[in-house]
Amino acid sequence: APTPEPTPPPTMAPTPVPTPVPTPMPTLRPTPAPTSSPTPPPTIAPTPEPTPAPTPKPTPRPTPTPLLPAATVDQVKEAQYTILMSPHFHTQGKVTATGRRNSSLTSSSRKSTSSSYKAMVVLYLYGGADTFNMIVPLDCHLYDEYQAIRQYLALGPDKLSRITTAGQTCKNFGIHSRLGILKTLYDAGEAAFVTNVGNLVEPKLGNPNAKDCPALYSHV
Repeated sequence: APTPEPTPPPTMAPTPVPTPVPTPMPTLRPTPAPTSSPTPPPTIAPTPEPTPAPTPKPTPRPTPTPLLPAATVDQVKEAQYTILMSPHFHTQGKVTATGRRNSSLTSSSRKSTSSSYKAMVVLYLYGGADTFNMIVPLDCHLYDEYQAIRQYLALGPDKLSRITTAGQTCKNFGIHSRLGILKTLYDAGEAAFVTNVGNLVEPKLGNPNAKDCPALYSHV
């Protein structure tokens, strides 16, 4: 009889290998920076106070020796009056004759009468006079220039006493109404106006480089 084939052993199912559980990765934390100690502010050395310089003792001034005896109050006032009020080339004190007079001035050949004698009297007034408003041109272009320059200081014809003349740029002029005596003398032929003149430092005729009077504006 045939030999029976051996029965194969039963197939064993493979034992499943357990799946390994993944090991969790550790959480990485940033490494904290090392804490540095705060730098203390620099110590400022105190500024030494300056030592005040010693105050020098005032040197006593020597007492001046008076050149002249002590003057009285009236003498000082008289000297101040002379200095402040005397005009250029003016003399103070008594006018007395010195020496012999020129014989040509006393000669009998030079006889004069009161009608032929003429003199110019110069008056130096105390204070100031606004000569631009003392005599003002009227009824011509110079009055327009006067108004333009003087502006609110210009006087109108109603504030002036009218006079007439000849040989001038303007025929009519006006004298300040407060100077009625001048108009009376002018109308009587006993007064005249000479403008643009004044004291001289030195003669200017023929000398263009001559000096002018300071602040007087004469002969400019």
